[in-house]
Amino acid sequence: MDIGLTLKSLQRCKGVKLCPKTIGQFGQSLPDFHQQLLSECDGLSVYHGYLRILGVSGACGHSLKEWNDREFWKFAWGEGVDDFLCFGMNAFGDQFAYNLSDLGAGQAAPVFVLDGMTMEPEVAYGCFSEFFIREIVEGASNPYDSVLRDARDYIGPLSGKELLAYAPPLLLSGDEDPQFCVKLEARTVMVANGDVFTQVEQLPEDAEILGVTPYIDNSGRGRLGLDVLS
Repeated sequence: MDIGLTLKSLQRCKGVKLCPKTIGQFGQSLPDFHQQLLSECDGLSVYHGYLRILGVSGACGHSLKEWNDREFWKFAWGEGVDDFLCFGMNAFGDQFAYNLSDLGAGQAAPVFVLDGMTMEPEVAYGCFSEFFIREIVEGASNPYDSVLRDARDYIGPLSGKELLAYAPPLLLSGDEDPQFCVKLEARTVMVANGDVFTQVEQLPEDAEILGVTPYIDNSGRGRLGLDVLS
């Protein structure tokens, strides 16, 4: 596959943003095809910001380094997510990622999708090139996820630093209707989803959740606490 020609064809689709290439480099070894992409553009988004790949500089949103800093959002999820390098995402915070143990010397590595509400990992693609064609190139005009399509139609475009959050949280309501979605800063969404999930996991099955309450933790970070009937 010719990366340059593929990117040119992507630009014919509405809602595509290619970030100018940079001279910077990401410290972690990435598969060859992924590195070739970053040599042509410093990250990109398609389908009006609903599918995106992070770049080195963060010119189009968050950088790879910032997004994978544990203190940025991963702290809210416990330790399991630390095993992954998250290099992209969809509008709901599902992370496109490599398992760190699979990376090295430019070799091919399977691409995982980490569920945005639970961070449950699933191998979705055998390699980055397969991911790029099926998730990004094909998704630029018609993503396979109907919920994503409905949300784009209802909410409109997202910036590189925005994600969609459900209000009330999806884990509590179970309702994926986009009328319950709001645009928020991406970090805020990921921290909130982590807070809700980790607390729900610790509750007994018969616990009655009354709602959520925002608070500021000892590090000055916005968090969510569950209100549970005692």
